[in-house]
Amino acid sequence: GSERRLLTQSKDRLFVTDSVARGGTLLMLKSQGEPDHSRESLFLMKGEELSSLGINSRFVRHPSFSPDGRSVVFESDRDGFRDIYRLALKPAAVPERLTRESSGCFEPSLDPEGGSVVFVSSISGDPEIYRVDIEVKHWRRLTWSPGLDGAPRVSPDGDHIAFISTRGGGPRAHVMERDGGKPRAVVEWDGDLELVHEDLRWSPDGKWLSFVARRPNRSSLQVVFVPSGERVRLRGGEWFDQTPRWSPGGDELVFASNRDGDTELYRMRRDGSQL
Repeated sequence: GSERRLLTQSKDRLFVTDSVARGGTLLMLKSQGEPDHSRESLFLMKGEELSSLGINSRFVRHPSFSPDGRSVVFESDRDGFRDIYRLALKPAAVPERLTRESSGCFEPSLDPEGGSVVFVSSISGDPEIYRVDIEVKHWRRLTWSPGLDGAPRVSPDGDHIAFISTRGGGPRAHVMERDGGKPRAVVEWDGDLELVHEDLRWSPDGKWLSFVARRPNRSSLQVVFVPSGERVRLRGGEWFDQTPRWSPGGDELVFASNRDGDTELYRMRRDGSQL
């Protein structure tokens, strides 16, 4: 945090996504226009150079690189309601539509091997989690529960999927096997607790989950040790913590917080020490 340099100069809203390709190329999301009438588009950022991927529509969300860095998977409403697409990163490439569903497909999470995508759809009447094979476009339903199942996150080894569900009466973080088997709650519902979908994250070793627990007028960063369900509340208080991200080694978290009056970036150990 001691040295900063400006990488972009734009009047539009620019967002760095979580996905980084080999060589340090970033995925950038650009939002243009007023919030109620904005257009979103995808860019690559290498060093200080921005290059457009030619993707532009009302919504472009949840983009990520394939493991080999040769393509990008994302959610978009470019052909109607939202579906999942793949774009090869080569000249004149055309987006490949992976799903076609009138009720929409959302929140894609790539398998670490790059062969399938886990996502959410309401084709059955309520939001459930599915997996689609990228090459043959075959769907498989993974959850069967009344209420909302969403925010799927495939573990780093591909063997498990974390997700948020309202099964049982309130929002809980769950973990299940890659085929949907043996779902279990690892974060229980607690009164007015709300779990922020965007902030459910696996640690690099796949043993921990970080999440943000939101209550009226405040939110706190927490982690849970998945094998045992042991939960650690990290310095929660009368402020808003948000957008936690794991260090490459998995022993630290970087996050945003307004605990000192305005929103700044912080770093701390996984147990809440050394803030």
